[in-house]
Amino acid sequence: MATADLAVRDVEAGALFRGLEDLHGLVLAVSGGSDSTALLVIAARWAEKLKKRHKPAPKLLAVTIDHGLRPESKREAAQVRRLARRLGVLHRTLQWNGRKPETGLQEAARFARYRLLTEAAMRAGFEHVLTAHTLDDQAETVLFRLARGSGLTGLAGMAHAVPHPAGGDAAIFLVRPLLSVSKARLVATLKKAGVEHSEDPTNRDPSFTRPRLRALSPALAADPQWQARLRDEVAGLGIAPGEPTTLDNLEAMPLCEMAFKEAMRMKPPVPSIPRRAVRDFTFKGYAIPAGTLIGTNPLFTHHMPEIWPDPEEFDPMRFTDEAQRNRHRFAWVPFGGGAHMCLGLHFAYMQAKCFARHFLQNLDVSLAEGYRPQWQMWPIPKPRDGLRVTLKPVS
Repeated sequence: MATADLAVRDVEAGALFRGLEDLHGLVLAVSGGSDSTALLVIAARWAEKLKKRHKPAPKLLAVTIDHGLRPESKREAAQVRRLARRLGVLHRTLQWNGRKPETGLQEAARFARYRLLTEAAMRAGFEHVLTAHTLDDQAETVLFRLARGSGLTGLAGMAHAVPHPAGGDAAIFLVRPLLSVSKARLVATLKKAGVEHSEDPTNRDPSFTRPRLRALSPALAADPQWQARLRDEVAGLGIAPGEPTTLDNLEAMPLCEMAFKEAMRMKPPVPSIPRRAVRDFTFKGYAIPAGTLIGTNPLFTHHMPEIWPDPEEFDPMRFTDEAQRNRHRFAWVPFGGGAHMCLGLHFAYMQAKCFARHFLQNLDVSLAEGYRPQWQMWPIPKPRDGLRVTLKPVS
């Protein structure tokens, strides 16, 4: 299907924002990424259409939260401000000030973001904050909750509208109008409109949970034999669905860890790692002097046939102790390497195995016959169409 055909049409926007027409105003949470930028564009067009039909339209206030975690954040906020001005939408940039925690950073940033959005809504006299959660986010939320131990009966996705999590006593509501729309359609909407957007590198940082699990799920869907083999390993633990996973259980899941490593080899979350040469060296016939800025490419390294025979094949047996013994220590680098190895490496293994335990114990994942997901590898490795998989309860 052509990009223009995927774009969200004006008539669809009316359905997506149905019930919000008569409100005094709406806060739009816009980070500058593809999803929230599309929310800004679609909402602005929707409000403009209402005005042209001489119908009341809520005032729109786009709010960008600068968490101060990345040097690009100020530039991205300025980009949102320029787009909002072009669309005739008021814009505010709010700062997350104060000390940042060393652990649980994403959760702390999330709470700060919601708190600041609530404050922005209250100052404007509005009662609704709109976020750009998509159909893809909905699917990931279900899988993520499963990884945290929710059984099938406890699984639930995100609601369309809920009381704002940081609203306190204020009557502020969080609304997700794009839950039925895929990310691919939002990107197509921006492309058709000629609107640029930014990407948040934390989405591809393997020290954060969701990007890591994105690599494993499609690999299992595409290989039912390995999925069954891992399910047998999980069944061999003898853990009832409601019981917790112990460290001893995790130690007894070597195949799941190997499958996770192989998934990260095939689709490394970080497309490029900037480094500086600390000494003169030669690589593939090229002399690299000390001090040279180097951009290493994990995807290239992970698919070098002289290191990884049949690199396009999913084969967790590449990560047996024997297979790894004679392999260069930097042949597999989704977590970096050397002095810059990610501190969360071993925790990531534990988390991936916890996910595999709950996922495989409850669900079977498969791809439609003949369907082969097409991946984009830059700036964030992800399926172009959001990854169409089928989930079924395990009998």
